[in-house]
Amino acid sequence: MLCQNCNNVDASVRIKTIIKGRMCEIALCRICASELGYVDDIILDDLFQDFPESSLKTLSNRVMRCDKCGLSFEDIMKNANVGCAKCYETFYDKLVPVINKIHGTKGDI
Repeated sequence: MLCQNCNNVDASVRIKTIIKGRMCEIALCRICASELGYVDDIILDDLFQDFPESSLKTLSNRVMRCDKCGLSFEDIMKNANVGCAKCYETFYDKLVPVINKIHGTKGDI
């Protein structure tokens, strides 16, 4: 899918928001998302910098999933949406650093 802002580059960021009680979603490329203030390029670049490609492949073979909704951490990162309240417990250690980077705080969720 092409970026819905520039229509030139493949969209890699999905922004979901609720407007007047309805969920709206827009697909943007990283450049447009950054320029529109939705995403900090540093956050995207840093999220997986500590994971070498070989480790990601190994991890994908042993994917941990939420007991309640069945989502994996990778699903949450891909969709930018936590499936249920149990996901916060299941993926606590992985979610805290990501949420802190997004919100710029150092604390617990």
